[in-house]
Amino acid sequence: MPEQHVVLNLDATISSDDMQVVKKGHIPEAMEDHWFMYCDDTTIRYYRSWSGYCIFIAKYVDDGVQCRLTELTVNRDPEQCKLSDDEHDKKQFMKLLASEYRR
Repeated sequence: MPEQHVVLNLDATISSDDMQVVKKGHIPEAMEDHWFMYCDDTTIRYYRSWSGYCIFIAKYVDDGVQCRLTELTVNRDPEQCKLSDDEHDKKQFMKLLASEYRR
């Protein structure tokens, strides 16, 4: 994540079962798939697959029933990312995340 970034409060939940799917990560299988994602025990990270730039880092806490997403760091370096609207960025992250476990 570059120095130019913003940290946003994120108040969202997904089930722990869905989080188990997310923890498998996402490796692009085609040129049209623009995202690479990996996850550890506290963070979810999304990168642009072509450039390798980190765009989103989300922090979460999983209690075994629900996974609470608490914080979203978003790249704001204009040479790496065109994102600039906090609410839109939260929605885009959640849409990406949902696409992982709704396949």
